[in-house]
This record gives sequence, structure tokens and C-alpha cells, in this order.
Amino acid sequence: LRYVSQKKVFSKVEQALARGQCLGIFPEGGSHDRTELLPLKAGVALIVFGTLELYDVSVPIVPVGLNYFNGHMIRGRCVVEFGPPIRVTPELFDLYRRDRREACERLLEQVADGMRSVIVTAPNYQVLQLVYMARRLYMRNEKKLEARERQDMNRRFAVGYKLLAAKYEGCEPPEFEEMRRKLIDYSETLKAWGLRDYQVPTLQISYGKVVGTAAHMLAVFVLASIPTIFLNAPVGLIAHIWAEAERKKALKASVVKIDARDVVLSKQIFMCIVLVPLLWVFYALMLLLLTPLSGKMVLLIFLAMPVFSYVGVMAAEAGMVD
Repeated sequence: LRYVSQKKVFSKVEQALARGQCLGIFPEGGSHDRTELLPLKAGVALIVFGTLELYDVSVPIVPVGLNYFNGHMIRGRCVVEFGPPIRVTPELFDLYRRDRREACERLLEQVADGMRSVIVTAPNYQVLQLVYMARRLYMRNEKKLEARERQDMNRRFAVGYKLLAAKYEGCEPPEFEEMRRKLIDYSETLKAWGLRDYQVPTLQISYGKVVGTAAHMLAVFVLASIPTIFLNAPVGLIAHIWAEAERKKALKASVVKIDARDVVLSKQIFMCIVLVPLLWVFYALMLLLLTPLSGKMVLLIFLAMPVFSYVGVMAAEAGMVD
């Protein structure tokens, strides 16, 4: 890529911020699938200090937490949270005039703390899953909680785990180790039965409801299978294979990614954007060349394909357990 002068970029950004505009920035400087923050880049601090120095405008830094659930899958969920604004104090600005490096480091520490307050972090993925499970077992009736409240409870459990781990430093008391072992055994049991832990409380239901639920799932499956098999499945299969190959390539080229799951969804979406219209055009040409249907009928079917494809996606999602 052609070299881009950072001074010119920062100058344009500082001018926009001085005019009251907003800027969204990912201060880690890259994509990854770790459960902890990477060291933050200095750009966000330099921009804020530069705007204050040149235009006498104190720009607030608002931490935003993007908490993904199955973020590598199409139609995965994301909870967005906002933390309290972080501002440059007069003392910190005076320090910037004397020692820019030290001032930037202190501001970045505040930004990192603010970001940690709106995301759930854990030493590794297994611990993160145990945190989620412990929270769900602790909160018997989660249906009354909003997404923000559940996320706050997740964060509290994660912080509690880190405090205990730091306190004992690998020498956990027997009851702590026993609880962790029970959670792992419980998780493996659920996996063997093909269940999620939030499904367990609803297993004791009447036979009539079981039959009704099964009939509903069958109807949804039939409704979703027709457009899905012909309109979504071919593209989905190709996108999955290509995204898996790109995931392995990204993992090999990175030193911070754990499994490179962060690139899967973007690759799948890119492939679907390209292949889905081509598949519709291919079906339309086949109908026009190989069937006695008139051109108007083929055009009508072609225009209806996006609707059927969308219905297939929504019907399949309706059949999933939340």
C-alpha cells in the first residue's frame, strides 16, 4: 500500500473533531479473537491531545463495548454498551506539554480501564464459557433480565474469577477447584446430550407441549428447507469452505489470534454478496432456457427469489433456541 502520512490523517481528524463531529476508532489497531484487550495504540491519545492543543477543544472519549455471541456465525448476536466519557484533565494536559509519552500512556490506561468496564474479559475462552455458565446457574430466572443486566452480571463474575485467581496464584483452595471441576463436568455432560445449560430448566414439560413443539419445529423446518436448500445452501456451503481456508491463512499469518474466528463472518458475508446474485441469475437462465416458462414468468420468479431467500433465513432463525 502507498505510504500515508499520519500527520495529514491526524490533522484532518482533529479538524473534524474541532467542528463537533464524531470519530469511531478501534484503539487496539487490529482484529483478533482473544478474550483480553491487546495493548492500545497511541493514536487515540495523540488525536485527543492534538485537538486540545491546536483548537482548545476537549474531546470526550466514550468507551464502547462490543460483546459478541457466536460472532463468527451469520446472524450472531452483539450487545453494545457505552461507558462514561473520559476527558483530559488540566493536570494531564500540563503533563503532555512536558512529557508527551508519559501523558499518552496515562490516558491510554484510562481508556483501557474504560473499555474493560463495558466488555467481558477472561484469561481464555474456556474460562469465559465457565463464567457464562456460572452466571446462568446463579441467575435462576433470566427471562426477567435485560441484555444489559445479564452482561453486567457476566462482567461481575469475570472480575470475581480474576480476583480469586490473582489472590491464590495457582494455589486455589479445594472448594474453588471442586466448583470449577463440577462446572466442567456439567458442561461436558450437556455437550454429550446435545443440550445447552439454559435449556435444562424447561426439560420437565407436558407431553402435549412436547408434541406441539415438535409439530411447530417440523413446520418451521419444512418452511425453511425449501428456499434454504435451493437459494441459500449452495452459497452457504461454498462460503463456509472459503471462510475456513481464509481463517487458517489468517491464523498462520498472525501472532495475536488464537483461532482466527474473527475473520470467518466477514469472509462469509463477502462471498455471499458475490455469489447469491450470481446464483439467482443462474437459476433464471436455466428456467428461461430449459423450461417452457415465458419470459415474464421467469422475471417474476427471479424478482421473488430475494423474498424466498429472506423467508428461509428468518424461518430457520425462528426454529433456533435463543
